[in-house]
Amino acid sequence: MVKKKMKKSKYNIEVKHKDKNLIFNTKTRNCIILDNDEWTRYEGISAEYEKELSDLGIYVNDFDDEYEEIVDIINSNIARDNETIRSHTIYTTTYCNAHCHYCFEDSFVRESMSLQTANKIVDYILGRQGNSKKLYVIWFGGEPLLNVNVIDVIAKKLKKSLPSDVEFRSSIYTNGVLFSDKLIEHAVAEWNLKAVQITIDGLKTTYENIKGYNFDNGFDLVIERIRAIIKAGIRIQIRINYDDNNVNEILELIDVLSDLLPQKKDVVVYANKIFRSDTDNSKKSSAINDFTIFKKLVECGFCRDILGSIKNNFNTCLAGSEYSKLYLPSGYIIKCDRDCKSIVGNLDGETNQDELSKWKVNRINVMCRDCKVFPLCGGGCIYEFINGKKGCMNSEELVKMKLQYYLDTL
Repeated sequence: MVKKKMKKSKYNIEVKHKDKNLIFNTKTRNCIILDNDEWTRYEGISAEYEKELSDLGIYVNDFDDEYEEIVDIINSNIARDNETIRSHTIYTTTYCNAHCHYCFEDSFVRESMSLQTANKIVDYILGRQGNSKKLYVIWFGGEPLLNVNVIDVIAKKLKKSLPSDVEFRSSIYTNGVLFSDKLIEHAVAEWNLKAVQITIDGLKTTYENIKGYNFDNGFDLVIERIRAIIKAGIRIQIRINYDDNNVNEILELIDVLSDLLPQKKDVVVYANKIFRSDTDNSKKSSAINDFTIFKKLVECGFCRDILGSIKNNFNTCLAGSEYSKLYLPSGYIIKCDRDCKSIVGNLDGETNQDELSKWKVNRINVMCRDCKVFPLCGGGCIYEFINGKKGCMNSEELVKMKLQYYLDTL
């Protein structure tokens, strides 16, 4: 019997600090730390370590095609999700009470959804629920809370019509200032609201200049609303938008949020770079600033697990999913919130197969094959790929910085 030959996994990321050597496998998320002698034997594919390291996924059989194994996992997860989950993003309106200069929705036609269209959306959603036991709805805009009546109608009709064994929950992307204590309570009870995402762009002056509200003290109001959302038991994400010119302000903002929001275990805070050009908008190009901000989040208690922040994504961009759809106020259906012109269908059941296939066939980009963070990224942003950009949602550079930070703290 021929003994299987082993090799190092292509998904190993290695960092060093003095006499400590860390190996992290992005596929299994297993991590091991070796001293210099152990490292030498690891490098030589030591038979002494074969079983332990193969169990961790750090060694693999020489003939294994790890990339294809991950693609198989992704396809299996897609098939599972197609059976179990329906996801629908509903633009209640494309109007907004803020005036953010970076908003890609400036190209959208300004309109609000009618109650007639809202009822058609409910019928459309119910007609495609099948045997799925989960229904997730995302309220989107514009500012979705400018059209609360539509949310009420859709949520009420779905709750009334869905079988009792179907889990219905919703989330919302909002600037938050239109929430009141009464509306938050209503959203929990009537919309089955479980999660909220709010964007904060900087400290008080910067935030209010960017938002351009027609009232004063918007920053203080949004902090008050975030506290109320936390109190109501709703999961909240705070997205911090930054560019290369305001990183220091963002670090100061995180300090301020740390003081204002002591219930850090109930809040997810993350940063996202706003790109102002059509060049490289992958995470690689923002890795240094992303890490600087991540380190501040750790120091302020918003992230308690460095390794836990390096997550797998054995799925792909939802724009390629058969059952993930976005509904414009007009009733047209799109696949990506960044491309309102790519109409794939309407509520009367008409489908543009050419547009639909464009999103499906680009679920995984060819350049993912040799990327160490493919198991973390899941194939990247389809919209970016279609438009000739890299679209990488993670980067080896950022992962290495996090691992080095983790190793340095031991």
